[in-house]
Amino acid sequence: MKGYLQRIGGDDKVKVTTEKYYEFEMSPNDEIYLLCDVVAPSTVGKYCLFYQFAASQSDCIESDILELVVEVKSQFPKAKEDVIENIIKMGFNDRNKIVHALQKSNWKVQQAVDYLLKN
Repeated sequence: MKGYLQRIGGDDKVKVTTEKYYEFEMSPNDEIYLLCDVVAPSTVGKYCLFYQFAASQSDCIESDILELVVEVKSQFPKAKEDVIENIIKMGFNDRNKIVHALQKSNWKVQQAVDYLLKN
């Protein structure tokens, strides 16, 4: 079988890279695992994406819906994660820089934002 994974829905915040084409042979009751690169968003939560395997010779769908669940776990207690998420909503998108700024400012939001604006 030769084909590709076709994204059919899910959260747009998650970026997934797969092989252009997959080629394999399977017998009844065989399982196969497909590797992909995932870049998850910087906010805590569970993100779902949906794919189907499409045969490369046609637009025929060859599989059930494949669900990819990505869970971003919290690094800090909920109150601190909420602060990080609020700063991300302000337009800053580098979580590592945000956390560094917050730690440097003893979790004072205004000082952290000022630091982020300067750097």
